[in-house]
Amino acid sequence: MYENILLPNLDLQKRASMKTAMALGGNQLIMYTTLACYFWAGAEIIVFYKGAIAAKDVFSVIFVLMNGTMGAAGAAA
Repeated sequence: MYENILLPNLDLQKRASMKTAMALGGNQLIMYTTLACYFWAGAEIIVFYKGAIAAKDVFSVIFVLMNGTMGAAGAAA
């Protein structure tokens, strides 16, 4: 008896949850791919200038960019 009432709603909830999970997973994929590109570019800058630019300075800039893109830098402004 209850199955006839609850199962259609359960199937709709499962589909909606799967769509939400895929959207959030895609968002995380894009964000972490971008952050990986930041670190790769930072390493390339260090190698290109053969140590004339300190790694600490390059990665400080990367962390500022990361915080800015995640909205974590608003409190510091």
